[in-house]
Amino acid sequence: MLAEVSVYVVTTTNDTIYELES
Repeated sequence: MLAEVSVYVVTTTNDTIYELES
């Protein structure tokens, strides 16, 4: 469960950073 949450957070963070850098 904790691993799934970590993956979700990392994916969301990467998505946000990508949007900000664009």
